[in-house]
Amino acid sequence: MVVVPARLGPVSTTPAAAAWWLPLPADRRGLLRGELMRLTVVGVAVAVLLALPLVFGAAAAPTAPSVLGGLGWAVVLAVAAVGGTALLQTRRRGRVCDDR
Repeated sequence: MVVVPARLGPVSTTPAAAAWWLPLPADRRGLLRGELMRLTVVGVAVAVLLALPLVFGAAAAPTAPSVLGGLGWAVVLAVAAVGGTALLQTRRRGRVCDDR
């Protein structure tokens, strides 16, 4: 099950979406942009939620600039993680090869 989404491109899809998407003769690069954006937004939201207690607990008296700066770093790291994963998948690195 992990091998099939690795072949689809930068974003994993459900089996139903893969069954529809793979046989298409058209250019497929733009078909999953919405899914990539959705995954990026979810990744950023999770990163902010996880970083919020850490940012507030890091300083004795948190200020607005220190909190926003800490959350900004969380957003940057989340976007970099999603973007890096998409780049690795499009460059065929980190893929499992299953030639059966």
